[in-house]
Amino acid sequence: MTDQGKPRLRRTWPQRLVVVASLLVIVSALASARTVQYVEEVWEQIDRVPVTGTVQYGQELLRPDTEPGEPVNFLIVGTDSGTDVASTAAAAQAGGVATSGKSLADVIMLLHLDPKAKSAWVLSIPRDLWAEIPGAQDHKINSAFYIGGASLLVETITSMFDVEINHYVQMDFAGFQQVVDSLGGVPVWFPHPVRDPKSHLNITEPGCHVLGGEQALQYVRSRRYTEQIDGSWRITGGDDFSRIARQQDFLVLALDRAISRGARNPTTIAGMIEAGAAFVTIDQALTLGELVS
Repeated sequence: MTDQGKPRLRRTWPQRLVVVASLLVIVSALASARTVQYVEEVWEQIDRVPVTGTVQYGQELLRPDTEPGEPVNFLIVGTDSGTDVASTAAAAQAGGVATSGKSLADVIMLLHLDPKAKSAWVLSIPRDLWAEIPGAQDHKINSAFYIGGASLLVETITSMFDVEINHYVQMDFAGFQQVVDSLGGVPVWFPHPVRDPKSHLNITEPGCHVLGGEQALQYVRSRRYTEQIDGSWRITGGDDFSRIARQQDFLVLALDRAISRGARNPTTIAGMIEAGAAFVTIDQALTLGELVS
């Protein structure tokens, strides 16, 4: 029988769908592999800070050697460094930045993650809290960072609160804005119109608003948070505790946003890390795998 006489095999539609699906899986796997490689390359470019020294009873400052699945404590610090953001209107409007070449810790948070319990809680430490700073005079706790950087701040908090800190993450204003923008903004509910003449926050209508990086910075740094209630403007959040509550609320909303956009997806992770890499500093022991898990 000649080739022309042989019956031609034709794939059925289910077979074609299987072939197409298989090709899509292969392409997706290759794309993910390349994305993962890119994420790892960007991760390696993030600045590391050595957190060295000891605290009471000879305990190391950071204890990164936790077992998989065990609770982990992160010290998260937001700085008012003017190195990268002094030229941006958003940072200046939202409360100004340091101009002396050194930074103050504007936001100090302890983030406790418990993988087994699938829970997380945040403890915000007021930046003006009076503290015993090792090797220095008693002062506001945020000045520990100004005096001795990450190591002294970690030592101060560990000694003061008798808490084990496993990892350290530091971000300045520019990084905060970039990460929020990489998420496509973060939705925040406002029951009333809101404004702050100092930070230039201006929400004209009540409801859910997706805050981009600039607006988010104005929101979390607001010190004269004023709401229009029953036709009158009232300062409802002008103290440190109200500001801390907004920061905690925004952190939870941002985490929810990241999860909803696929925080474990390599492409999503790549966008977030790339956005903040130039403005983030982490301890030397923190790995990408530990952060994702």
